[in-house]
Amino acid sequence: MEKNILLFDIDGTLVKTGLSFLRKTAIADAISQLSNNYELGIFSQGFYNIQTLKLRLTNLYSYFSKNLIFISHNKVGLLQSIIDKNSDIIIIDNSKKIQKATKDLNIRFILASNKMTKEELLKEINLSNPL
Repeated sequence: MEKNILLFDIDGTLVKTGLSFLRKTAIADAISQLSNNYELGIFSQGFYNIQTLKLRLTNLYSYFSKNLIFISHNKVGLLQSIIDKNSDIIIIDNSKKIQKATKDLNIRFILASNKMTKEELLKEINLSNPL
């Protein structure tokens, strides 16, 4: 049986970034546990090398399927092509713009913040993906 797919934003969702620091969020603490039951991917905006470097520096990169890394300067533009190839996904992002776009395309979405706890994320995923 195929695993459902969770696509995570990086900045502000998995990683807190600043001029002098790069830290994982509490959501990132759930990645190891989620990787047992879900196929994990990235849905992020920016330059590929910079975004994947953030994942490597925070020891998160290895949890994500390389064929599910979607990084672009136009995230909204990527949505249709993502769902054409992967119908059973949940996008976890901190952007209300992405939230609206996913609603318009009938994609399951969890609005995250860097203050969301691991437990809150797991609860939201379970509510969004009933067995």
